[in-house]
Amino acid sequence: MSQIITYKENPSIALAKENTKHGVKTIFGKKEHSTYHILAQELENKNETEDTITFSKKQIVDQDQFVKLYIAGFEALSNLKNSTKLVYTYIFNQIRQEVGKDIFYFSFKNYESFCEIEKISKLSKATFHRSMNELMEKEVIFKSDMSNLYYINIAYVFNGDRLKFIQEYELEKTKKAQ
Repeated sequence: MSQIITYKENPSIALAKENTKHGVKTIFGKKEHSTYHILAQELENKNETEDTITFSKKQIVDQDQFVKLYIAGFEALSNLKNSTKLVYTYIFNQIRQEVGKDIFYFSFKNYESFCEIEKISKLSKATFHRSMNELMEKEVIFKSDMSNLYYINIAYVFNGDRLKFIQEYELEKTKKAQ
């Protein structure tokens, strides 16, 4: 068995940043009764303020909970052993509850509780740990240097706005460097 590497920061952020496609979509009112709101904002940029006008449109959205599975992660997740997929079900549940987070708490005891609540059969402790090792070897998750905390590979799956998360992460990193 290979040695488990621990990380101070999520190593998948750089890959996700590289693979994230982003752009601007301009929306114009096509219907006679389209409702748009104009918001004025002041943005701070090196002690200068800049006025911007943002056009927004109220839109009906899906209120059901969801987590985004990216194409890059589909192959990695589908090639996992069945026992590892069962462990990933628990991880997926953790991700679903934490919008905009790349880190989650994970222990065998919590996994057992999850299995009892969801009425699903649980793995043995040895199989559980083998499954965790497979998830780390395949870089689906990364072990934090803090006890029982793991990073998700945000290039594979994320609950929230990944582009916004990456931008906020870089802004925070820049602040710490100053």
